[in-house]
Amino acid sequence: MKNPPRRFTAVAVAVSLAIAGALVTAPIAQAATSTGTVAKPAAKTKITAQPKSASAVPGKTAKFTVKASGQSLKYQWYSKKSGSKKWQKVSGSAAKKATYSVKATTKLNKTQYRVVVTGKQGKATSKAATLSLIAKPKITTQPKLASAYSGESVSFSVKASGIGLSYQWQVDNGTGWKNISGATKASYGFTAKSALELNTYRVVVKNPAGSVTSDAALLSVLSTVSDPMETEQFFWLWSWVGVLFDTWQEDDEYDSTYQDLWGELSITNISDYTLDAYDYLGIYYLGNDGEFYGDGGYEVTGDIWNTVPLAPGQSDAFKVYANVPDHAVGGGVWVFYDDTGEIIQYVEGF
Repeated sequence: MKNPPRRFTAVAVAVSLAIAGALVTAPIAQAATSTGTVAKPAAKTKITAQPKSASAVPGKTAKFTVKASGQSLKYQWYSKKSGSKKWQKVSGSAAKKATYSVKATTKLNKTQYRVVVTGKQGKATSKAATLSLIAKPKITTQPKLASAYSGESVSFSVKASGIGLSYQWQVDNGTGWKNISGATKASYGFTAKSALELNTYRVVVKNPAGSVTSDAALLSVLSTVSDPMETEQFFWLWSWVGVLFDTWQEDDEYDSTYQDLWGELSITNISDYTLDAYDYLGIYYLGNDGEFYGDGGYEVTGDIWNTVPLAPGQSDAFKVYANVPDHAVGGGVWVFYDDTGEIIQYVEGF
């Protein structure tokens, strides 16, 4: 067989190479075209904001909300009651949303909630959030009686249990309970003054579930010469509660340089024993010169010496009297003290 001419051979090779090139080039170009139109992989399902614990009054609605990223997200909430170790699937359409609302009841107190979020790229489980029921406040430690000298700091405090507590202190000075402006903490402190003697204090503790009022606590203020009690103001001694009223003065008919000072005193025995003011109550007038005056300079006389024994809770009224030099009357004070001498109260004079 004769060999083909060289020209024919060259042409055949060229054609073959052209065909082969086309066959190779076409898939490459096609692949390049396909790569440019392929979609990105779906984003991984991820929790971006965890549900937060909630508090609610029984009968009210509590809400738990989750935020998540991903595609085609679906939600399913689960619950676990207090003391249980098993998570239960919450039924109903409300448990298939990003926010789950539940009516708070006593049985659900301390129940935990979490949600499973499902997307194209897997699942994500949130952290647990707790439902706490808001119960009416309960006072665990009552305010206690307080005693202080005029000018000293004094405070009342309360302890209460509950969620979302607020406080409002009140005072009764004999005219009924009134709110104290700015006294909205668990403790209320202020500076004692004689004008506050025998005031009573209490606090109202509130939260969304209701309120509770504490016991009343008494304030005893020990007066001073510079801050005496007013007349017609009740004051406390160890065994007595007293009030001085209807005070007056007269010229001494025997000595024109002296004044006779008078007052009506009412006392109540607050001890557990029968007492006589003659033995258990002392009274003087302290002049502006620093001297104690009475009949003869050292004791107050009058009908006090005619007192009768008083049983616990009994009261009596009588006159008190002091003979004081003219120069010592103005700015002086009456002085009342019990038999121990530990409690002394000063009442304004003339």
